[in-house]
Amino acid sequence: PIIAVGASQHCLLVARESGAMLRYSLPHIMLEHTYALRSRPQTIAINCDSTRCAVIDHAGILTLLDLGSPGSDNYGAGEIEVPGAEGEGTTRFERKDVWDVRWAEDNPELFAMMEKTRMYVFKGLVAEEPVLSSAYICSFSDLEIRAVMLDQLLREPENPSQEHSVTFEVQALREARELLEASSPSAISDAQAYIEEHPHPRLWRLL
Repeated sequence: PIIAVGASQHCLLVARESGAMLRYSLPHIMLEHTYALRSRPQTIAINCDSTRCAVIDHAGILTLLDLGSPGSDNYGAGEIEVPGAEGEGTTRFERKDVWDVRWAEDNPELFAMMEKTRMYVFKGLVAEEPVLSSAYICSFSDLEIRAVMLDQLLREPENPSQEHSVTFEVQALREARELLEASSPSAISDAQAYIEEHPHPRLWRLL
């Protein structure tokens, strides 16, 4: 039995009740690889270049898998690990009480996740300061996250409001805008230096 699926432009992931997750190529639907999962997945999300996927299991634990690409050295390497405390080895990347996750459509390193009543944005394996929210993530692109307050919407489904739709900006976009809006004479040059350190097409358009 199939219990979860995830798809990107390049691949389809199919998780079975047995704990196996099969990777098929798209559009040819050829079996490329089989991964062994530790737990029963509920949600599978793949990043924009199909090199990583996020898995939320039935207990609300989120882990990341390194999918690699066919023919590469890290193809099918498995769970992504983070350095442990001083003197300890590495441990797998893990977040608890997660109920929603979405990768950025234009950056394979960025993803947003909902953990209890907080939204976290990760760049790589580093999280930004969380934002209080219980919204369901719709899309993540151009350093903006669009989400819907689905719980509130379902209370009055016949009377939707613009307030049910919310937009969150990632830290880099907020900080670049703050630098540009500063009243100092060096605002433009300061913002340019910041954007050169955190390059993204959206930030260059803002400048």
